[in-house]
Amino acid sequence: MQLDENTLDELGMKLSEPPQEETYIYINKRTGKVKRIPKGVDPSFNYPPGGHLANLQKMLADKINRLPDDLKAVANEQIKKSGI
Repeated sequence: MQLDENTLDELGMKLSEPPQEETYIYINKRTGKVKRIPKGVDPSFNYPPGGHLANLQKMLADKINRLPDDLKAVANEQIKKSGI
């Protein structure tokens, strides 16, 4: 529950210091990018909400470019049909 400063005073409560966040180093094997990730969080979840959505087209294009030529054509056709 969120309390304002006056309510905290009335209740005889005070703010404490937030706990130190423990992190670990994660190196993305595909990109080589190094990130500091909070302990207990899987690296795939360490992004802002909607963060991947903004890069969806670039992500798809990168994945398609790594496919063999025959599969690239099929993937591109499917994307055109879906309207992404």
